[in-house]
This record gives sequence, C-alpha cells and structure tokens, in this order.
Amino acid sequence: MLKGLAAAEDLGKICSPRTGRVAPGEPHACDSCCVSRVVTLETVRDVMPQSGSTSQLTGAVARAYEADGAICLRGVFESKWLELLRDGVEAALRSPGPHAEDYTPAGSQGRFFGDIGLWKRFAPFKEFAMRSPAALVAASLMGASRINLIYDQLLVKEPRTQERTPWHQDQPYWALDGNQMCSIWLPLDPVDDATCLRFVAGSHKWPQVYNPLHFKDGSGYSDTGLPQLPRIDESGETMRLLHWELEPGDCLVFSGRTVHGGPGNMNDASRRRALSTRWAGDDVRYVRRQGEVAIPTEDPGLAYGARLAGREFPLVWTRAGGFETCTQD
Repeated sequence: MLKGLAAAEDLGKICSPRTGRVAPGEPHACDSCCVSRVVTLETVRDVMPQSGSTSQLTGAVARAYEADGAICLRGVFESKWLELLRDGVEAALRSPGPHAEDYTPAGSQGRFFGDIGLWKRFAPFKEFAMRSPAALVAASLMGASRINLIYDQLLVKEPRTQERTPWHQDQPYWALDGNQMCSIWLPLDPVDDATCLRFVAGSHKWPQVYNPLHFKDGSGYSDTGLPQLPRIDESGETMRLLHWELEPGDCLVFSGRTVHGGPGNMNDASRRRALSTRWAGDDVRYVRRQGEVAIPTEDPGLAYGARLAGREFPLVWTRAGGFETCTQD
C-alpha cells in the first residue's frame, strides 16, 4: 500500500537549492519555485490495482519532478518492504552475482559494493519489484500507462568508505531510448546530508547525454562516441544541486538523464544500503548503441526499436490491468 499522496495546497514551501532542505520564503533559482522538492506523503490511500487503475501523484508533485528531474518522497514504503529488502541485502552480500563489483580497492577501509539483477536471483527483490508501490510511483510521476522493470541495483557503502559515486547519467549505460525512464533510490538506513546523492537540477533537459564511467576506476566506456561529462560545480555556485537527508521509507525518484553523483560514507558506524530500481514507461524502446553498454546484460531477444518485454524487461504494471504476473523463474 502506498501510504499517501500530498495535496497540491500542502506544497507551499520552498526548497533550498543547495541542501534540499525546506526553507520557507527562501529565494529559489528556478521558475517552478511554487512547490517544495521535498514532498510529505500524508493521506493514506489504497492504490492496489483492484479497480485496474492507480492514484495519481498530484500535478504539483509531477511538475516538480518534470522541472528538476529529481524529487524526494517521504514515507512511501512501509516497514514490511524495508525488512524484506534488508533480508535480501544480506543474502545478496553472501552470494554475489556474476556482475557484482567491489569498488573499494583491496586493503582500503570500508567497502563500496554493487550488484545488479537481484530480482532474478532472490525472492525478496522479486517481490519488491513486482508488488511494491515502486511501479505505481514511477507510472504516476512519468504519466505512463504501462511500466516495465529495466533492472534493479544494490549499492552498499559500509562505514568509513571513501569511494564516491562518480557524476553520471543513468540512461547512457542502457541500450534504450525514450523519455519515460526513471530510477527510484530507496535507502534502507538513515542517510545524512553528507552521505546522500547529489543531483544537478534540470540536467535531464540538457540536449546531450554523456559517456558512462566505470565506478571502479573512473574510466570511460569504450567506443560509445559520446563526449565526456563536463565538470560539475560541487559548490553549487553555478549549478543548483539537490540533496536531502533521508529516513528508511523515503525515496528519491530521478530521470534517467539527470546528472547525479554522491560522496562516500565516512560515518564510523552507519551503513548506507540502498536499492535502486529502474523503470520504463510507454515510449521506451530497445536501441542497441555502438560501443560498450551495461544493460541489458543478456540478449533480450528484441528487435531494434521494439517495445520492452520478456525476461530481461518484464512488464510489471498497466493502467488497464494492474499488476502483471511475472513468469521469471
């Protein structure tokens, strides 16, 4: 159950362009400053698809997402989903998949660990992908009538981890084209401001996509023909950066084209476990690009320009029929 959707009249505060914190009356750099970039979900509604439809996130919230390319939603996921995923994370750490990576050099303190395609291997991640509110949130923010799962990704930064998440866009990693692609980044631990992801507001509207980077060594993907991402001004003086303190149950939703990155986790005791699920709407098509590509990891059996379907990109939800039955073993 999605715990609630804020009414537009409740969104009169203004978000600080540097910290992402709510600051009533503070000047704002963009044209869409009439709403907060931090949305409190207050009114409990049942959005399970018995009627074949989903409640829509308010127009004000969708407009904030469209303006900035990233938004914070508070209290979206109930504790049952968090506990399910925490169990799944420990299982995934014990049994890494074929595409798992440790981004922290051997002998260094901390650990930055990543793995993908967990829903194919662990029941908790499959249950979350196919039955949690995530697909509904993606559909509502993107205005989509159908939602396919692109993949899921586990990102763990243990205490005293120095390794950063490099500045990047998600979409160039994928052999996909379209506008309706987003990520939902769900933390399973409290995330303080010093540890949270940073987003360049409005960068999803930049006309260019940029060459992906390998997280382990910062090297660019080979033979893509894409330019290098320009230097990001982390001071926030020339670029408006969005970031938020988060509690488990909160989530960040951002466009596949939004430039983002993140610091390490230099806390002495607090872990930073997060699951990022990637979602596609109506207009997304399979387009095999030149050069190195990360997703899909296997041949999806789709023709160039085909709508997403099948084992690699399962259909999760439609407005007409609600949640679909996934046949993945």
